[in-house]
Amino acid sequence: MQQAQSARSHGAKLILVVFATALLTSCGSFGRKFNQALPDFLRSDPGADELERYQARIRILNRSKEETRHAQEAFDEAKSIHDAGNHEQAAVALELYLEDFPDTVNDRLARHLLILSYLELEEATDARNGIKEFVRLYPISELNEEIEASAWRLANEYLEGKHSWFIFNLESDGVALLRLIVTNFPNGHFADEAQWKLGNYLFDQDNFIEAEAAYATIVERYHRSVWAPRALFNQGLCRLAMCKGPAYDQENMHEGIRLFERYKSEFPEDERREEADQHIAFFVNTLAQKQVSIANWYIGQGHNGAARFFLRRCIRDYPDSEAAKEAEAIIGTLPDPSEDKFFDELENLKNAERAPTPEPSGHSSHGH
Repeated sequence: MQQAQSARSHGAKLILVVFATALLTSCGSFGRKFNQALPDFLRSDPGADELERYQARIRILNRSKEETRHAQEAFDEAKSIHDAGNHEQAAVALELYLEDFPDTVNDRLARHLLILSYLELEEATDARNGIKEFVRLYPISELNEEIEASAWRLANEYLEGKHSWFIFNLESDGVALLRLIVTNFPNGHFADEAQWKLGNYLFDQDNFIEAEAAYATIVERYHRSVWAPRALFNQGLCRLAMCKGPAYDQENMHEGIRLFERYKSEFPEDERREEADQHIAFFVNTLAQKQVSIANWYIGQGHNGAARFFLRRCIRDYPDSEAAKEAEAIIGTLPDPSEDKFFDELENLKNAERAPTPEPSGHSSHGH
């Protein structure tokens, strides 16, 4: 059975590969778009055969003056093509330059220009890989702002579905770029908004724990951001989404109340104060309802005294809740504590009357 399933799986993959190959070879622009949309394990490397012919001149150390001059000329030529707006030729020229003359004084700028060309050509995968490689090689650079801007642009294009194609949804690539921005450019121009979009994506995926962490980063690190009020409010929404009812974790509900109260305190002019009050009331009533649920269980077990304890706790701790009104009504149906004592004593008396009378000891009907 397993062998048959494995064979079917292998056959399906083979058909997909053959189908992809046929598309790639039959139409240049169609094939390129299809290739960009494929998962990594199925993507081909367009132009690999052509580029292999130019891999003979890899010299990094001890370049001669002539080699240095050739490298500069190659860069100047590639840059002039890019500046003229011919991005397809610029991409090829810059790729060849980086292949033939790696690690030059122009390496960072050449990589940046190549990323820009890829973006203009809508070669999203190449642009994404170029950004990741740039950040890996140059975590701190005079081009940080430009690279961050390119990553931000591409992330939004992915999230908007611009590069998704056919059955391939590449939204996750946009999320990966958001993570790259917040990790590598924490003080960048787009860092706070990238955190905001990342939090929203995680929230929509029902990943409320990670979403709250993303929102919390905005509140704690970018407190003056325009997204900070909404981020703090959304932290409370994450707690609200994780609330499963009175029988579950009380700490989650207490934290939800704390977050919404903090939101009201720190952003008193924000427009969601009324909604925050409603969510606080929900948490309070849920906590109060837990006390009523416990009391009802004790009533079912015949322990009216214990039930009364939890009902009074509900009324004391959550006096304005709907559950407090319910607790008052239930208390009205329970016997008065003095009545409980009376019935307990009556029951004890009845039990004593039912008990057999012990025979007097020390007496006998027989003489000595």
